[in-house]
Formats: sequence, structure tokens, C-alpha cells
Amino acid sequence: MKKFTPGKGKAFSYFGQITKNYLIQNNNKNYKDLKNKAPITVIDLKRDLGAEQALQDKRDGLDTFMDSFVTYYSKKVDEKFKSQRDKKIAYATLKLFEDRKNIEIFNKKALYILIREMTNTKTQHITKVVNVIKLDFKELYKRFENGAYI
Repeated sequence: MKKFTPGKGKAFSYFGQITKNYLIQNNNKNYKDLKNKAPITVIDLKRDLGAEQALQDKRDGLDTFMDSFVTYYSKKVDEKFKSQRDKKIAYATLKLFEDRKNIEIFNKKALYILIREMTNTKTQHITKVVNVIKLDFKELYKRFENGAYI
């Protein structure tokens, strides 16, 4: 309002410019929202329900396998590892497998830190044990995919 001076006629062009800028910004925002939000019918046509169901079945199968693996491997830890330190690391790793649904960060570094805090050991020892578990996991999962039980 400070630029309004009666008799000079600049108020109309000033308010017109403000209104035009507001409408342009509002239009751009609404257009962006329109592009980001497709109608449900469009989204449903893009979905592949067969692939989604196959992925869900695979997740359910992996979840079942993980539970079986933890149970099976908990019994085999004493046979696989000789030192107390390695057994402690293996049990900590299996504990993370059990608690996998409650873990928020799934990256290697964070998981190693969790195991290191649980066992108070060095990363090189954790790596050695995790590599053994990883090999056994892969072998058992291949058997599981082929229909064998653990």
C-alpha cells in the first residue's frame, strides 16, 4: 500500500502485477500436484498384480526360511565354531536375524557396529564368522528354493 499514490494511477498496475504473480505461482503448484497425483484408475492400470503377488510369495518364503535357518543354525554353532569368541559372534548374528523386523537400519556398517557392541570384539573377527554363516546360508537357501527342508 505504500506505493499507492492517489492521482498517479500506479496502484492498479502494482496490484495487478501482485495478482498475476500469485496466480502464476498457484497455477504452477496445482499443475505440479496434478502431475504427481494420478487418478486411481491410471495407477491400477500400471500395476502388475501377478508380479506383486509373486514378490509377496517370495518374501513370505524368505521369512519362513529365515526363521528355520535361525533355529537350525543355533543348534549347529557349537559344531561350526571352536572358540568362545566366534560362538559369541555367531549367536549375536543369529540374534540380529531373529530381530530383523525390529531393526531400522539395514546397512553393513550399522549391523557390524551392533554385533561389535553385543560381543565386544574386533571387526576382523566378526567378518570371519559372518563369512562362514553367509556361505552356509547361501547353500541352505538354494536347497530351500529347490523344495528341501532345513
